[in-house]
Amino acid sequence: MEDENALTEAQAEELRTSYRNALVTVMGDDSGESRQNAQHLQWAFDSLLFAFSEAGAPLTEKAIREVLPAEVLQLAIHVNWIPYLDEDGEPYPDKQGDVNVHGYGVTQDFYEAFLRLLPVEEYSDYLKKPWAHPTPAELFELVLKDLGWTQPQFIEHMQIENGTQYRLRHYEFKGKKSSEQLFVPYQNSTERIGLETLLSEPPPKARRNQAQADHRRNVLEVIHKYSKKYATLEEEQLKWRRPEVVPHQVRRTDAGKTDASESFNL
Repeated sequence: MEDENALTEAQAEELRTSYRNALVTVMGDDSGESRQNAQHLQWAFDSLLFAFSEAGAPLTEKAIREVLPAEVLQLAIHVNWIPYLDEDGEPYPDKQGDVNVHGYGVTQDFYEAFLRLLPVEEYSDYLKKPWAHPTPAELFELVLKDLGWTQPQFIEHMQIENGTQYRLRHYEFKGKKSSEQLFVPYQNSTERIGLETLLSEPPPKARRNQAQADHRRNVLEVIHKYSKKYATLEEEQLKWRRPEVVPHQVRRTDAGKTDASESFNL
């Protein structure tokens, strides 16, 4: 089946031209070194976006279009991925302008070109795509309602299953080594962080995270042990998924002609 999102050759060439023009505006040329530095910009953007999401910050249009690009630009200037400062640490006159980004003044043309070197539009489109329902967050709310628990109570049961409600603290007093058990409140537990991450929308190009896989299994252990209604819940159902598009199905109309329809498994 033909990909409806595939670009025509003319559209692809237009994007390549736009990228080359942006590269020359920001880097000064489109040499191999400039292209490599532009790749560094994309890697930095991806890494910051992933860290932003892992910290529990909501991924919004403002984060993608303003917050993260500003951080990448500041980093790029500091490590000289972008030739912005001369040998005396002063901005090159042709790049200095009225757009203030973390104390650096750049021209509007420069900043717009810089944004075109980042996967801003790709990630903006990602935000607009719907998730399959129920999402893990919606499903978790149904589980809490079935159990009659609050989220803190659920986290405490995760700790119990993991045997992490207490931790051993070693100390030395007057030359004598000793240890004691300390209670770990749910607020300070790794289970709380893991659960909150599982219930948050994943970032684009999310990396494989073994710790998150372990937290997901921990959540399932608690659900299977205490919930009759959701005792058969599977791990895949606790993953964020896009709606599954069923390929076009051809059906015959009353007039004998064929008609294509699309259905979505929500």
